[in-house]
Amino acid sequence: MNALTTTVAPHQLAVERLAEEGGPLLRAAWHDVLMMHFAIAAEDLQPHTPFPLDTFEGTAVVTLVAFHMEDLRVDAWPGAPHWLLGPAEHAFLNVRTYVRVGNELGIYFLAEYVPKLLARVAGPMTYGLPYQFTTIRYAHDTRNRRFGGRLGFRIGIEFDADYALAAETTDPGSFEEFVLERYNAYTRRLGQALRFRVEHPPWRMHRARLQYWHDAMLHADQPFWPNARYIGAHFTPGFDDVAMGAPQRITA
Repeated sequence: MNALTTTVAPHQLAVERLAEEGGPLLRAAWHDVLMMHFAIAAEDLQPHTPFPLDTFEGTAVVTLVAFHMEDLRVDAWPGAPHWLLGPAEHAFLNVRTYVRVGNELGIYFLAEYVPKLLARVAGPMTYGLPYQFTTIRYAHDTRNRRFGGRLGFRIGIEFDADYALAAETTDPGSFEEFVLERYNAYTRRLGQALRFRVEHPPWRMHRARLQYWHDAMLHADQPFWPNARYIGAHFTPGFDDVAMGAPQRITA
């Protein structure tokens, strides 16, 4: 089935494809999710991405995703001891872009910042995830609908955002669908291209606005970052149950 022309909703397609590959390996909760979007010329970003970029109206997009992952568990082993998976429960800041591999759309992680050293080691070994160790502190003021964070040691990332009361769904062909309705993640491990499926309900996002932004760490870590331009943000309380498949080897 062609993911680019099918009339099946992206979420339903994700459910079917994850089931075809044996179902989820892991489940977790993703809470307090802030997505900050930046536009960048595709020719500036493609040299840093080993998969073909997918663009929106001819422009590449990089999204920073701040969230907490909690209640991580093995789908086939619900009684797994917490000490086994607990080290992977923590705050994240993902730096991702959007790719098109064959006839499937997905995301590619340019970097993932994590505050636990054990996770820093395990992520690349298992899923090929480009984890980088740093400090992360997030604060969510639900009454005033504000979410902020601070990352890094000497140079870092700081942000503060507010978000709208009403949640919205995505319209077909919209920018929101382009950045939100993605259920494939692509990585590389020891030179081998990998893909893993993710499944959760369709996003219901609150429009958000960055009120403060400091990005010295991104300028230091990401060569393309000086060319990035902020274009918008979204916030959602997240999901209690996100399914993640095992990494699969692919040819790309």
